[in-house]
Amino acid sequence: MRPAHLVLPAVLLVAGLAAPVSAQIQASEPGSVAQVVDGTKFSIEYYRPRLRGRDSIFETQILAEKVWTPGANWATTFELSKKIQLNGTDVPAGKYSTWFIFHDRTWTLLLDPRARRFHMNRPDSVAGQIKIEVTPEAGPFTDVLAWTFPEIRVNGGKLRMNFATRQVTLDYRVEPSFEYSMPQQAARPYVGQYEFSWASEPGDTTPPKVYKLDLQYRNGSLKGTFDPSPDPTMQEVLFFSIRPHWFRMATLEKGEVFDVWTDAVFEFALQGNRATGFEIRGDGDEVWGRAKRVR
Repeated sequence: MRPAHLVLPAVLLVAGLAAPVSAQIQASEPGSVAQVVDGTKFSIEYYRPRLRGRDSIFETQILAEKVWTPGANWATTFELSKKIQLNGTDVPAGKYSTWFIFHDRTWTLLLDPRARRFHMNRPDSVAGQIKIEVTPEAGPFTDVLAWTFPEIRVNGGKLRMNFATRQVTLDYRVEPSFEYSMPQQAARPYVGQYEFSWASEPGDTTPPKVYKLDLQYRNGSLKGTFDPSPDPTMQEVLFFSIRPHWFRMATLEKGEVFDVWTDAVFEFALQGNRATGFEIRGDGDEVWGRAKRVR
């Protein structure tokens, strides 16, 4: 299996509720939540109102306001390090104040480029606003308003707001950091079967275990299967080019990219227009493993 001292790179980061505040108690305390997916950071800062026994607050107060920031005090903000799609709508990188406009059955999520706004200073119409139709649903009773990321995928996830008995779920997608596809002609030299083994530790004279790797061109990408798998995460893999004859490897789960080995390079050796094998090299150019073509 992969050497024990090597750790797969983390692609996800969740920041819990925390924000620097002055030493005072507030009816709606500040909080924040953030998620990183494939290098794109999505951050939310908001004040968290509490129901305090007001079970019908949506019907008696919030819905009557017609326009509401899903928080309290200062408007809730979304901040994006890169462009994303939110419910299929493009949202450029930047920081936005966040509002809901209420209709009978649907709401409109309004993102306003004027991020710093008091909650009663409801936005007028200006350039750069983004409007997204959303559908509120019945949700579990939530005493303190909460923004969460309940689902994470390799290319995005879900963002959810819960308060009282209402919830709104938004789907977001990020732009991929890598191009995984390649033309069939470019992949042809590498297609074939290989025998692979990890590099031995210094002083270890035990013959290394050999794994078979079958590389094929499938669905526009160079994909492979190991037999047996040298690591539980390496059942199915995808190789994508970063420069001539140099590849990185992504592990797949149910056909989708699950993890990218950004700390390793797969360097193929060619004879004519046919790969004869490859070496796996780490960031310090140390050899992690080698493979030779057998077919």
